[in-house]
Amino acid sequence: MYTTKPKKTLANNSSPLFAFFAFPPLGLVRSLEVAARPKIKQKRFTLNMFVFYLAALVLATSLADESVNATEASDDGFFNNVDMANLLLDYNADWGPNKTVTVTLSTYVIHASWSNQKLKATLYFRQRWRDHRLAFVGSKDIQISSRFEIWEPDTFLTTSLKTSKSGDRFRRLSPDGTVFKSVKMTATVPCPTTVEHLWANDGVVSSAVFLDPSV
Repeated sequence: MYTTKPKKTLANNSSPLFAFFAFPPLGLVRSLEVAARPKIKQKRFTLNMFVFYLAALVLATSLADESVNATEASDDGFFNNVDMANLLLDYNADWGPNKTVTVTLSTYVIHASWSNQKLKATLYFRQRWRDHRLAFVGSKDIQISSRFEIWEPDTFLTTSLKTSKSGDRFRRLSPDGTVFKSVKMTATVPCPTTVEHLWANDGVVSSAVFLDPSV
């Protein structure tokens, strides 16, 4: 967790975030087994069945377009009467809130491997903060579509040798203006150790990652 100040918000010192990854010395390997199903001879569909599926497809497409253009859906299927376009009419995504913002950080490691004194980890990097300008009247959280731009804290890993982000991004907005953002990334950080050290510590590797928040 760190705190940003209004407008110009640069941290004086980087905030340390210690991540511990446990895996065998030869690296962590995950496998996925997919059971192959026997091929089943396809049955012929009658004309009535074809018309039924076509009508269902048109209805599903129509409902999807309506939900995107008019209302944002919450995770549990309920709807809020919130129009993101109207909510962002007087919103400037280039500037942060005019008050101190506390950003909470968390990570979920998917895969980690060690090689040549470097630790490479694929993870979900999550941030949570409150932007009072995005508060709305409602009782359910809503998802923020990728076509809408909002202010986000620019947090990065200062000790990372290489960082790449995928297009897998999720953003959720609560009625009080709290934003939750999760992005999938792969980061490579220095991790000086030896194989002997790995064996002595049951394959546990510790690496310090420093975060630098800037706006």
